[in-house]
Amino acid sequence: MRFFRNSGGTPVPPPTPAAALREASLFMLALAGLNLAFGVLAAVVGWDFAIDQGAGTHTIVVGLIYLALGLLARRGVKITAAIGAAVFVIEAVLNFGGAVGAGSFSSSWLLSRMLIAYWLIQAARNTLRPTADGSPGT
Repeated sequence: MRFFRNSGGTPVPPPTPAAALREASLFMLALAGLNLAFGVLAAVVGWDFAIDQGAGTHTIVVGLIYLALGLLARRGVKITAAIGAAVFVIEAVLNFGGAVGAGSFSSSWLLSRMLIAYWLIQAARNTLRPTADGSPGT
C-alpha cells in the first residue's frame, strides 16, 4: 500500500507478495497487542475508557485470533492476510453497530477503522497477487 508518489510523479510499485505478507503480519500482531491490552483493561481492570470503546472479553478473543493469524503470516501462510482483513471488517461492523446502539458513536473511530480496513485489504491483495513472472510469489 503506497499513498504517495515518488519524486518522478509515478506511483510507487506495490511490494512483492513476501514483503506485503511481512507487513501484514506485523500489522496483525500490532492489532493483536492492542486488542489484548484493551480487552484486559476493560474486562479485568474495568477501565471506563476501554469499556466505552466497546472492549471486553470478546476483545481478548479477537486479539488471540489476530495473534494466531499474525504468527501464521510470519510463517508464510498467504491466506492469513485475507482472513485478517475479513475478521477486521466483521469486527468493525459489529462494533459500529454496538457503538451506534449505545449512543457512543465517534467519527474519528469510524475514520480510523476505515483506514485500517483499507490497509489490510490492500495488504491482502498484494499478498495474493502473482509476481511479474507469473509465479504465485513467496
